[in-house]
Amino acid sequence: MKGMLTLQAAVIDPSITMPQFFIILVFVMLIGSLVSLGILKFFQVKKRSGTTFLGLSVVSMAVFICVLNFF
Repeated sequence: MKGMLTLQAAVIDPSITMPQFFIILVFVMLIGSLVSLGILKFFQVKKRSGTTFLGLSVVSMAVFICVLNFF
């Protein structure tokens, strides 16, 4: 029973460098902001701007994946 209470998922990969960390941080904040703004606009019944924000979040995700492939 004692071994079941340990948390093994909180280990951070030590191979991530500081520039990689900041790039990941910026893109996560950007993508999260665009998704939440898109959902907010849909709740405000502004479909065109909501679709634009969600589309921009998809484009940002694609750019993020391309940037991560360089590292």
